[in-house]
Order: sequence, then structure tokens, then C-alpha cells
Amino acid sequence: TNLILYTLDKSIANWKCKILDGQHRINAILEFLENKYSVFDDVYYSDIENNPDFHFNSSKTSLTIHDFVTEKEAVQFYLDINSGITHTPEDLNKAKNYINSL
Repeated sequence: TNLILYTLDKSIANWKCKILDGQHRINAILEFLENKYSVFDDVYYSDIENNPDFHFNSSKTSLTIHDFVTEKEAVQFYLDINSGITHTPEDLNKAKNYINSL
């Protein structure tokens, strides 16, 4: 899976990145690591974290950081990469409404 972050006007030098795409995935991973929910048949992270037979090596996550000049440009990029695929019309409409408010 690919997580997409962005900065405005090269603010990455100050580590000021925002999440552009992948917020739900990031939250799900963090909440699993915090034992807030289980997977499979009631398996929590605390049940497997010290198990030498379990490892995360089979999953891959990449991180892409884009630099945009304006917030509007970032939101338009989000719309361009997500239109017609996995996002719901409600998610896309929320982004369109946001871009119109800028």
C-alpha cells in the first residue's frame, strides 16, 4: 500500500507534512498496535508482538511525499488520483467542497 503525504512550499525541511491519502490505513495500523481492536479471531497485537513466528515482513508500505505550492493544488491532486477508483462519492464530494472553499 502507498501512503501519500504532502508539504506546502518545501516545508518538509521542518517536518510539516500532512496526510493526503492513506489516513484510514495509518489510523488502522496505529490502533491495532495500540491493541484497540483485534484481527482474525480475536488476535490482538499484544498476543503476537513477542512471538518469533510472527513478523510483518510480508507486508509492504511505501511513503510518497509531494511538495505543492498551495493547498488547492494538493486537494486537486487528491481528486485526480482518486476519481473513479476506491473512494466513495461522498469522500470525493467532501474534497470538492473543500477545494471550492479555498
